[in-house]
Parts: sequence; C-alpha cells; structure tokens
Amino acid sequence: MRRSRRIAIGAVTVAAVGAALLLYSRIPGSRAAPPPGLTLLVNHSTRAEIVPGTPLSVQVSISGGRNDAPLRIGSRWRAWHRLIRLERVGSSEPLPWQARPDGAPRSLEIATDAEGRRGTLTSTGAVARLDRGRFVHTAMFVVSPEETAGLAPGEYRVRAVLETPFWDFWGWRGRLASAAATIAIRASGASPALEAQRLSTSGAYYLRQARYADAQRAADELLHAEPRRVSAHVLRGDALAGLNQKAAALDSYRRALKLMPRSRETPDRILQRIATLVVPQPKENPK
Repeated sequence: MRRSRRIAIGAVTVAAVGAALLLYSRIPGSRAAPPPGLTLLVNHSTRAEIVPGTPLSVQVSISGGRNDAPLRIGSRWRAWHRLIRLERVGSSEPLPWQARPDGAPRSLEIATDAEGRRGTLTSTGAVARLDRGRFVHTAMFVVSPEETAGLAPGEYRVRAVLETPFWDFWGWRGRLASAAATIAIRASGASPALEAQRLSTSGAYYLRQARYADAQRAADELLHAEPRRVSAHVLRGDALAGLNQKAAALDSYRRALKLMPRSRETPDRILQRIATLVVPQPKENPK
C-alpha cells in the first residue's frame, strides 16, 4: 500500500515537473535570444572631464535590434530601471559615490510612416518592452555635487550592469553590461572652463532639488567670473523666482535678454519666464 502510494506520488511529481518545464520553454524570454543592448553616457558622453564638486548625470538606455523577437524586462515587483547598477571596470573596489534615480524613466517609440521615421516620447512603466527595434527605454541617475566634492584627481572607468532576478519567469533573463565610460577628475582650479561647468551644472542640480538658495549662490559665483554669461543670469533668475523674489528674478531675466546676441533665436524661454512673473494670477472668488 505504502509502496504504491510512493510510486503514485513520484509519477505525479515527474508529470508536474515535465509540465513546468514545458510551460517554462514557452514563456517569452525563456528561450535563447539575442540580448538587448545597454548603453551608458555620463554627462552626455562616454568620457566626462570634471573638477571635484561637479554633479554627474548618468544616462542608461536599453534597446533591441530590428530583427530581434519581442521581449520584456522587469516587472511590477521590480521595475526594469531598478535592476541597473554601476560598477568599476578593472577594479573590485566600489565606486566612491552613489547614483540615485533622477525622475521617471522615459520610453521613445520609433515609428516609420510615409513621412519617414519619427519618435514619440512617453513615460515608461515598470516593464521595458522591446519589440523589433521600436522602443528605446532610458533611465537617468544623478550623483550630487556633495558626493563628488571629495574626489581625488584620477580616472574612473565605469559600466552599467542590468541583471534580472531568477524568479522573473515572464521576462527576459540574464545579465547585460554596457561599454565602459571614463570619468576623469581634474584638480580644482586647473581649468576655468571646468570650474564654470561645475557651477552651471551644480546650479541646475540645485534647481531640480528645489534648493534655490544653493542655486543662487552657484549663479552668483559664476557671474562673478563671467558677468556676461546669459545662462548664468537665467539660472540666477530661476533661483530667485523659486525664492519668491520676483523683482530680483525679473531683473536677472531682463539682463539675460540684453546680453543675448542678436544672431540667436527668439528668446522664447526667457520671455515665458518673465510672463509668468508679471502676469497677475487669477484670484479666487470669495465665498
């Protein structure tokens, strides 16, 4: 009796395992397929040259080829951009900074029609869908000025790595690694251009973080070195607007308009900023 029961249980187990393996082989992503492509840019390039205190903007994109089968990466339990990490190339030491997500990831859908190729940019969800080269998914990360302030001169070679968890049976599984990008740290004060870059990008970082006083300080320091820099006056205006100092913000925007070369396009963005500050906002009707 017991022996026949064990035989029956064994037969059911073998059948269940066989059915699971058959189902697993039919799940998208479980079969062998060309891996997606992973790219890495730091400060919009594969080589970033900075001085300490310059924030780092890290862009990681994933895409598939036109002839590749459709697949998906990530799940609602673990979003695709949460599977990305940065690691050093040629060294087992960890990176001396932490790259944090900077806004929601974006998806570019590329379509071809009679007028040619065009792209539609939208927010992507937790799952990155890749369908014969139609989609490019991009996630942005940022390293704060405070984290790079203590970096010693030298070079770091880094790459992006995306590794899917073993339990994600419904998506593509495996490990992707991008080509390496180089971050070259120069000594503070070694280059006026790099110092201006530090102040400009730091100011933009502080604005995104709503740290308006820090953004104003960066703009003031930049204007001290380059009084006729249009972007620095705009940065200062944005910081002052965030601090609700409307009159001072308007003055900075108007200075930027006066300094803008006539050969440039119509300064729509500056004019829009001015209009936002000078046009009175509708008042609520008293109840």
